[in-house]
Amino acid sequence: MTTVEPIWTRAETRALGWWAMLLVVATEGTLFATLLASYLYLRFKNVVWPPAGVDKPQVLLPCVATAFLLAAAGAMFLAARALPRARVSAARAGVAAALVCGVAFAMFQFLVVHADWGEFRPSGSAYGSIYYTVVAVLWAHAAAGVLLLGFCLGQLSRGSFRPVRRAALEVGALYTYFVAVAALAVLLTVYLSPQL
Repeated sequence: MTTVEPIWTRAETRALGWWAMLLVVATEGTLFATLLASYLYLRFKNVVWPPAGVDKPQVLLPCVATAFLLAAAGAMFLAARALPRARVSAARAGVAAALVCGVAFAMFQFLVVHADWGEFRPSGSAYGSIYYTVVAVLWAHAAAGVLLLGFCLGQLSRGSFRPVRRAALEVGALYTYFVAVAALAVLLTVYLSPQL
């Protein structure tokens, strides 16, 4: 007598780590939404924004930095698509490119904050406080993403393909997409909206 496996066991399911990362992304997305809502609340409660004595934020470097995170998300998308097809070297190259883009974002963001630090401080006004808070939280998330991508690259560099390495890559890709979307929201809210 032969037994037939139920259909639901044959379907491809996501790893438990992916679902955990989805919960992290939802929680951190709420954090960013709250921070950006606070920024907008302060902006529209003040007649002059940024306050007198503080120049409007620079736009070029934040746009370049955000472009690096968007490129990292694209590289992770390609890496995540390559791994199920057993193209491990292509997946490794995609993760390495995303890692380089994440480090480049961190460097550009440091240059932006360093330039702004000479002009105003967090303790100087509500603008300074919310500005540095939003930028620091984004930078911390990008730094965590760099660490996660480093872990994914290490997993992909350890010999032959195994499903656990695919789970790490999917988790890393999900987090990279989230950080790229958060960076785009920060760019539009903190850097571009004061220019209008």
